Amino acid sequence: MNQPSSPPAWQTRCQEYIGRSETCHDVMAPFASNALLATFNDSPTLTAGDSVPPLFHWLYCNPSPQQRQLKGDGHEQLGRFLPPMQYSHRMWAGSRIEFHEPLRLGTVATRVSYIDSVEFKAGSSGPLGFVHIRHCYMQNDRLCLSDVQTLVYRDSPKIPHTSVAPTARSPQSLDAVSLFRYSALTFNSHRIHYDLDYCREVEHYPHLVVHGPLMATLLQRHLQKAPPARLSHFRFRGLAPVFAGEGFRLHTDAADPNHATLIKADDTPAVSASVSWA
Repeated sequence: MNQPSSPPAWQTRCQEYIGRSETCHDVMAPFASNALLATFNDSPTLTAGDSVPPLFHWLYCNPSPQQRQLKGDGHEQLGRFLPPMQYSHRMWAGSRIEFHEPLRLGTVATRVSYIDSVEFKAGSSGPLGFVHIRHCYMQNDRLCLSDVQTLVYRDSPKIPHTSVAPTARSPQSLDAVSLFRYSALTFNSHRIHYDLDYCREVEHYPHLVVHGPLMATLLQRHLQKAPPARLSHFRFRGLAPVFAGEGFRLHTDAADPNHATLIKADDTPAVSASVSWA
C-alpha cells in the first residue's frame, strides 16, 4: 500500500505560525475617513467623536514595515508575522466582520491580529495556500470589531488580456487615481494596484487590479439601509479580479435584499457580499 507523501518542509514550517500574533496601535484620525469619503464623492464632515463608517476600519492600524523589509511585489517579507509561503502571488480573498461597538474617530485603537489557520489545497489552476487572520479592533480595552480575513497564495495566475472599457450596462468603474488614493490611505504598497508594468510583466494581469476591500466597501454602501441601521455583520468574498477602468454594476439580490454582487461588464460576478443588521 502506498503511504501518503509528507508535505514539503516549508508547508510544515507555515503551519507552525498558527497562533502567532502582532499588535498595532493607531489614533483613528478623522482625516483618513474624510479622505475616503471624498474619494467616493461624499462630503467629508466627520470629526473626533463620530463613529468610524462601516469598513473604514481598514484605513487604520496597518503595519508600516521599513522599506528594506519589503519584497519585490511591495508586500512585507514573509516569515515575521505571516508564514513563509512559497507561492509567488497573494490576494485578499474575503473577510467575515462582526461589529460589536462603534469605533470612534479621534481615539486610540489597538488591533491585535492572530493567525487562526493555515491550509493548503489543490485548485483547478494549481496549488493554493490559505491563511486566515483574525483581527480584533479595540478601544478603551473593549472589543469593537472583529475581522476574520482570508489571504490566498498561488503561483502566477493566467489572466487573459481583455478589454476593460466601461459599458452602458456597467456604469461604474474605478480609475488609477481612485486606486492610488485607496492604496495611500491604507498604506498598501502592493504593486498590482499602481504599477502597470509590474502588473503586466510579472503578475500577468491586463491592467491595475482594484482592491478587494475597496469593492467590498462599495457593496456595503450599496446595501446600507435608509435611514441608516446599525450593522452587525458583513461578509464579502472575491470571485474574480476587477481592473482599473473596467465597468461594473452593483446588483442586489431580489430574493434577499441583504445580499449584493459586484458584476463586471461581461456579466462575470466579481465580488459577493452580505450584511445583517442589529
